[in-house]
Amino acid sequence: MDRGGDDRAAAAQGYDQAGEPASGRVETGEREVALGEKERAPDALRASGVRHRADLTATEAALAKAQALYRISNSQVAGESLETLLQRVVDVVAEALPAMRVNLFGIDMDRHAVTGSYSAGPVANRFTDIDFGELMEGLTGWVIAHREATLSPGGVRDPRESDRVRERRQATGPGPLMVAPILYGDRALGVVVASNRSEDREFDRADLDMLSAMASQSAISIEDAAIREQLEAARNELEGRVAQRTAELRASEERYRRITETITDFVFTVRVEDGRACSTDYGPGCVAVTGYSADELSHEPDPWLRMVVPEDRAAVLEQTRRILSGERVEPLEHRIVHKDGRVRWVRNTSVSQFGLDGTLISYDGIIQDISESRLLGERLTAAQKMEAIGRLAGGVAHDFNNLLTAIHGFAELHLAEHPPGDVGREDVLEIQHAAERAAQLTRGLLAFGRRADVHPVALDLAVVVRDSGGLLRRLVGEDVIVRLDARPNVALVLADPVQIEQVLLNLAANARDAMPTGGTLSIAVKPTALTKAFVKSHSGARAGRYVLLEVSDTGVGMDETTQTHLFEPFFTTKPSGEGTGLGLASVYGIVKQAEGYIDVRSRLGRGSVIRAYLPAFKGAALAAQVAHSAIPATRGGNETILLVEDEPAVRLFAERVLQQHGYLVLAFGDPVVALDAAIRDPTSYDALVTDVIMPVISGPTLAERITATRPELPVLFMSGYEAGALPAGAPPPLAKPFSARDLAVAVGALFGRID
Repeated sequence: MDRGGDDRAAAAQGYDQAGEPASGRVETGEREVALGEKERAPDALRASGVRHRADLTATEAALAKAQALYRISNSQVAGESLETLLQRVVDVVAEALPAMRVNLFGIDMDRHAVTGSYSAGPVANRFTDIDFGELMEGLTGWVIAHREATLSPGGVRDPRESDRVRERRQATGPGPLMVAPILYGDRALGVVVASNRSEDREFDRADLDMLSAMASQSAISIEDAAIREQLEAARNELEGRVAQRTAELRASEERYRRITETITDFVFTVRVEDGRACSTDYGPGCVAVTGYSADELSHEPDPWLRMVVPEDRAAVLEQTRRILSGERVEPLEHRIVHKDGRVRWVRNTSVSQFGLDGTLISYDGIIQDISESRLLGERLTAAQKMEAIGRLAGGVAHDFNNLLTAIHGFAELHLAEHPPGDVGREDVLEIQHAAERAAQLTRGLLAFGRRADVHPVALDLAVVVRDSGGLLRRLVGEDVIVRLDARPNVALVLADPVQIEQVLLNLAANARDAMPTGGTLSIAVKPTALTKAFVKSHSGARAGRYVLLEVSDTGVGMDETTQTHLFEPFFTTKPSGEGTGLGLASVYGIVKQAEGYIDVRSRLGRGSVIRAYLPAFKGAALAAQVAHSAIPATRGGNETILLVEDEPAVRLFAERVLQQHGYLVLAFGDPVVALDAAIRDPTSYDALVTDVIMPVISGPTLAERITATRPELPVLFMSGYEAGALPAGAPPPLAKPFSARDLAVAVGALFGRID
């Protein structure tokens, strides 16, 4: 142990090692003579030299540290980027420390990202391949977590480093290392790393203090530079917004100028004296609204009132009286007669101008032609009314089809009890015929309301036209002759029969309106083909084999303009309040949905011909789909049917039919009770026959819950109007009203009994 220091410290206090006075002091009169002073003089001189050299070294280190900190604090140059500043900071640190390499890594703790890498020194290396995770696995993560600088000696493994960090360190120089965090408040902005002293010794505490101080000063400079960049960016953004807003204002002013020059609304100013209108200035828009120029209006007495239709003049006069009396009035909508004779709807809006004494001096007004917007509003109202009627039609059809199923079904069962020639047989047949006619009316109601779901099947279009003949004749009236040219078994199409009926109804209604005094409506069905030449001259058509539905009339015909807009939604040539303009639009949509083509030919005074081309169906063996009645009704094999129908009459009819065909029937009117029974004994039935729309639990929901435990269970839905209630992919339901044969065939198909 070096005790020289202790000896010197004790001597400085005047005591030896035993605690006695070092030299003993003897008084000689007025002077003190210290014994041993001469012997201690050389040691004191040597200690003084050591202290002097240490003081010089500390002073130089402090001066170097101060210079480095000063350079860092003043390293930001106006206009330079943050990247330039960070590189300058690294350069200063590399010059101030005896290190072979200095690195600075910028980090974003929120995004877990390395934002920059900078390096300086004799063996500078930016290590741009280092990611955030690797940094955090080494001393960088440690100093950020502990918020203090640290040093690591060379040649030994530092437990604070991961294997991959240690491997990189060994590969790039395994010497000593110092790491200091760059902290600003509670935020970590980065780290400074000094590697491998250039002198042949380890980094010491003084070096670490120097690095830590420079890191702290760097944080201030970095934050200051970042704030400057943000301010600069904000200033540039603000200047950009100002420039953009200025350009927008100029463009707005230009648009306003053009609008005022080309405005189509009727702007006017009325000057008032003593409560009376004395003069009126008319804007250029008066021509667009009224057809009259400003000069024409200026030379006419009361020109505006003269244009107002007689029924609306009282309201216009009352509005003018209220304005002249100083009242503020709401816009008034009324009708005027345009110069060309058309009646137009306008909105008249006025704003009064008052003098300093509160008297009315003028009022400005703008008159807008709102004829089109009112027409659109009326059409929207009509469309909403049609939608409401459609919903009502669906509900009525559902209940009505239930009744018709029972009427027609029981009549069919009763007919079996009256052989041909029996007195009561004709009565039963009349009941059946009446039920069939009622069923046709129900289908027409669904077609009218467009409430039927789309269930494409193979159809003989001629059969559909022939079966709709009676309904079409009632629709067009007795003064229109209906001629049908529809021979069965000509060609098939894949379409929804309800939609096809809707097409027929709309086309027939359109023809009827074109023949107000009567005429002839002809409907023909025939196979045809669209050639490439036809397709080339008819946009939207595709070559191939089709079935042509041709509807012609001997009515008033249409001009070219009307034909151009004929299938547009809401387009109509009928007077206001008559027609929705949706009939032919729906025809167009149905034909297009079937991948068909529709064409119109017409001349004024020569009638019209509308041709709908529907793709010919290419399927084979379609007799079963086309002529359902041709399928023999097969008998059951003692299977048990779970029958669920909330309408008692339909349930009783279906139960009797199934029993007559050899099935055991478990019939329920309440779907909740049926579900409970099915769950309690899931093997007691072989098929489910259920209505679609029922209270509490619908048919599809009931089937879903039952088949959850019996996935293989056959299911048959019955409905007079399902309106989207069936799930996607479900087979079409047995449509009500159905006959006993229809029900027997449909149930037999569940067990594969169609021959």
